Amino acid sequence: MDTGASHTCVALEKEAHFLLNSTKAEKQAASASSVDIDTRQSTENHLRIGSWEQSKQELILFDMTTVNEALAQLNEDTVDGILGADVLHAAKAVLDYRRNGLYLMNT
Repeated sequence: MDTGASHTCVALEKEAHFLLNSTKAEKQAASASSVDIDTRQSTENHLRIGSWEQSKQELILFDMTTVNEALAQLNEDTVDGILGADVLHAAKAVLDYRRNGLYLMNT
């Protein structure tokens, strides 16, 4: 999860794993780990996190190698994707730092 990420993203190499169909995105993305990133987009996806579900979810795909390298340097687990503000907002997400929890509301 990245509350600073505007869109939910998936690692480009996980496209087949998650059965996504993508097309080249018109815009490039920028991240804290690198300046401009070539991106692909996948639309009309069904996203489920626990009991929360969202249909017609757009996902941005990009090479997350630099993200995962930075995480590895911090001895953190690598990630397949980033839960962005688009999903957090749609789900009326509540972050509970004390309990280390994320709560998503079905609407």
